[in-house]
Amino acid sequence: MTIWILAVLLFAGVGALGRQIGGIRMGISLIGVVVALFAAGPLAPLVRTALGAVGVKNPIMVWSLAAPLAFLGVMMAFNSVAVAVYLKVSGFYKFRAPDDVRMRWERIDAALGLSTGLMAAPLYLVAACAYVFHVGYFTTQVESPTDNPVWMKVVNKMRADLSGTKFDRVAAGVGQASPAFFQTADVLGLLYHNPDLQARLTEYPLFMSLTELGELQTVFTNDTFGAMLPARTNVAILLKDPATQQVFAHGEIRRVMKEVDLPDLLNYL
Repeated sequence: MTIWILAVLLFAGVGALGRQIGGIRMGISLIGVVVALFAAGPLAPLVRTALGAVGVKNPIMVWSLAAPLAFLGVMMAFNSVAVAVYLKVSGFYKFRAPDDVRMRWERIDAALGLSTGLMAAPLYLVAACAYVFHVGYFTTQVESPTDNPVWMKVVNKMRADLSGTKFDRVAAGVGQASPAFFQTADVLGLLYHNPDLQARLTEYPLFMSLTELGELQTVFTNDTFGAMLPARTNVAILLKDPATQQVFAHGEIRRVMKEVDLPDLLNYL
């Protein structure tokens, strides 16, 4: 149901926007959507690097923002070109063409904008569903049995509706995430729902060196990791906890995580 609601809102909204801004701007924006769909994935690693350079340490936030920011960046570039072209064309009809010609052109431009907007709406729907599909793959695996934030409930509901409408087959093929993303989500899901595995994680050879660091021993034995995590607490609370932020920002942990062989870790767990 949520996917159909999203589709209706996008068709109505983008169609109305197209009629408002005209065929020239919406036409160039339509080309931008097509390019952004294919370019967002390849550009996402560059955006992640940029986010890290400006001080964003939370790996979940970095991943979740990378593709949308890349998509928006491409769209902004095309929309800037669209505005420049529109100003040139509209300037001619406004200052040089007779009034009757200008009025006919404005009606044609608005009609073309509406039809072009209705053509662009399915592409925006595909982009939104692809994002929900991949984000939902992670959020459904860390869903608390007792309490979840509203945004997670919405994402998980939309992810389930994607499967119900069979539109997940389309979403899965657009901007597909790397195998490392799915493997990371699988590891986190296993650890979140199986407290016994959390204890075994310290015995994994690559992580043994981390247990010897004094400052990390304090972190992993505090209330967050000692009680809240085994109880499968609301993941939003866990992510906001200072201890979690300390783990995300710890240089040694970040170095070790880059060396993890995820298929091997999955087999171990």
